[in-house]
Amino acid sequence: MDGKKEGLAEIVGRKNVLDDPAVLEAYSRDESFVPQAAPFCVVRPDNSEQVQKLVHWANRSRTPLVPVSSGPPHFYGDTVPGSGDAVIVDLRRHESYRPHRSK
Repeated sequence: MDGKKEGLAEIVGRKNVLDDPAVLEAYSRDESFVPQAAPFCVVRPDNSEQVQKLVHWANRSRTPLVPVSSGPPHFYGDTVPGSGDAVIVDLRRHESYRPHRSK
């Protein structure tokens, strides 16, 4: 792991920093017309403290974060990274994440 990923691993744990090419490909596009762009990596925090540390880390390292709070499909382009140094923050593991369920 490079230095940037090591910093992220210190926050969310090594197993929650994803950089497999297939994973990056899945997060690089949606169903919109926004141009495809692979992120630097994907991180999966599981609590608010980790999210806060990620934001502080991103400010220090000047790294863009792209929050994602649901699984695909996405349609508006807002989950596609704007640059290759962006880090996707997948919030689905977050302790307060509760998928909406119809009754």
